[in-house]
Amino acid sequence: MEIQWTLVLFTLLTGMGAGIFAFVSVAEILGKMEKIRPTGALFALGLIIVGGLASVFHLSHPTRAINVLGNLNTAFGREFVLLGIVVVLIASYIMVIKRDASPSIKKAVSIAGLLSSVILAFEIGATYVLPAQPAWNTYLLPLVYLASAGVLGIFGIYVIVSRKESEHEQEQGLIGGINTIALGAIVTQAVLVFTYISHLGTSMYTDISVLTTSTGLMMFWLGVFAVGLLIPFILTLWFKKSGKNALNIAAISLACSLIGGIAFRAMMYTLGSGYNLNI
Repeated sequence: MEIQWTLVLFTLLTGMGAGIFAFVSVAEILGKMEKIRPTGALFALGLIIVGGLASVFHLSHPTRAINVLGNLNTAFGREFVLLGIVVVLIASYIMVIKRDASPSIKKAVSIAGLLSSVILAFEIGATYVLPAQPAWNTYLLPLVYLASAGVLGIFGIYVIVSRKESEHEQEQGLIGGINTIALGAIVTQAVLVFTYISHLGTSMYTDISVLTTSTGLMMFWLGVFAVGLLIPFILTLWFKKSGKNALNIAAISLACSLIGGIAFRAMMYTLGSGYNLNI
């Protein structure tokens, strides 16, 4: 199956934006990272808008997006609705913090933002759950997408906090906690990825022999595992012990997670061509 690169970018960037805003929302609810939250919300908004534009280009002509809005009961329709809701909530959050609204209003917007961001990150993966595609017909797939959004989101926050460390010394104590969350997120994603692959390997309807080819080895073992999971795991584990070079670790881990996210999505399309014909 041909890799749909516009959809790869859509799910990757939208997932990262949703992940960042989810963590911003949690920080607002807990009263943490006050000076980091506005920057995080702006980055989240930009990523989701760019991701949404990528999905529009997938439709070949922007006007076709209007047709999607006329079919809101479809998977793509639900995605567009959720995308719009999250964009509105992020914009609303930026507005209420700029106007210094009451804490109750900020928390209300944040709770709605957290829930909608998590649902959006899950839904962009659930769209691919199709009976006609055995390799995609499992809800492990949207769980991997949700985990990917969480990893990209926490590393995005990690970079922002690390960059502002010298400007806001009171935020320095957060870096260790964020690193621990990132480490847990990477482990969770790794477990889900290997559970997904194991599920396909034991299914009578799927053929994962493509992963033993040179292309499969490059996508999964190099792209997904080595770059996307192992390197960020080693780096965050190293920081947990040393406490040094937070910005470099955050930036490299984010870059590796983005590469791993692209590789997983490319692998997913490749696996979409794998049917077991010997049943």
